[in-house]
Amino acid sequence: MIPENTTAFLKRIMVSSFDQNKKKMKFLPKTVNSCCFCFDLKYGFLTWAIITVVLQLTAIFALLYIDYLPIEQSEILDELKCMLPLIGYIIAYGVLIVIAVIGIIQERSILIYPCLVIMTMDCILATIMYTTLAIAVSWMYFVIFVSGSPAVIYVFICILSLYKQIKRSEENNPQSKNNGMNLV
Repeated sequence: MIPENTTAFLKRIMVSSFDQNKKKMKFLPKTVNSCCFCFDLKYGFLTWAIITVVLQLTAIFALLYIDYLPIEQSEILDELKCMLPLIGYIIAYGVLIVIAVIGIIQERSILIYPCLVIMTMDCILATIMYTTLAIAVSWMYFVIFVSGSPAVIYVFICILSLYKQIKRSEENNPQSKNNGMNLV
């Protein structure tokens, strides 16, 4: 048997830790209702996805056909050839964006979630990479990081808001749960 004092103590600890978790939740990014203050979140994400996939396809073709580029300096050509393993990452990220687009169109939050996870990991790796390059190579990498980070963070907040919006609509629509549309 647990003494009455211990039970009350444990309840107090659990309630206080729950209150602390509520306070921590305030630091999560707030949601937005529109993308760039004029687009619907859905169309803003679709626009971003199309632009990103086109840029990724351009990067893949540039890396694949690197030997045909008019570069006369062999050092630069060697440095560019070292970037060939990035093709796998670019293709995987592009596939996740396409899966997220399918999730947006079908309004299934489970298909958007992997894109959010990869975007988070990508932000962490970019922070580490740009900080290392700023320390080791040039301070210009820090300037590039600081100037590009707000856009990446805003895109992440928009996608997170869209994910939450679709998740709420799935929870409020019991018919989608019955039809097996919600895989969670």
